[in-house]
Amino acid sequence: MANKSISANNILVLDNETPEDVAKAMINSGNQKEPFYLFCLDDAYRRIQYFKKMMPRIQIFYAMKANDSDHMLKLAATLGLGFDCASPGEISKVLKLNISPLSIIFAVPTKTPEWMSFARESGIKHTTFDTSYELKKIKQNWPDAR
Repeated sequence: MANKSISANNILVLDNETPEDVAKAMINSGNQKEPFYLFCLDDAYRRIQYFKKMMPRIQIFYAMKANDSDHMLKLAATLGLGFDCASPGEISKVLKLNISPLSIIFAVPTKTPEWMSFARESGIKHTTFDTSYELKKIKQNWPDAR
């Protein structure tokens, strides 16, 4: 593998290598004992741009549970995506990147009153619900939610 650099977070930045090349090199080295995943920011960028081109009126909300790496979150923010957060931890992580709370949807099927309070106090205005019971909880604990 040519032109590689390693950051403190075990992130490899490679030039002129495909993700497949990297995976094969890691496996063939015999040194890789733990599971790993490869994430190509270029691919993520191209896919987001394609989706935006094909559905220009749709506002994309990135589900943090898919990949909450700072690199991906910064890419999503730079490209104008909103964020689908499912916990106070995810909300906090996005807010630390100076993302507006108005760009966050608090989307978890079952919310506790404490989590709803956290979201509301963080400035989030939007949430989701899957059942009438959950809607009643939202009305009781977060009446101004949208």
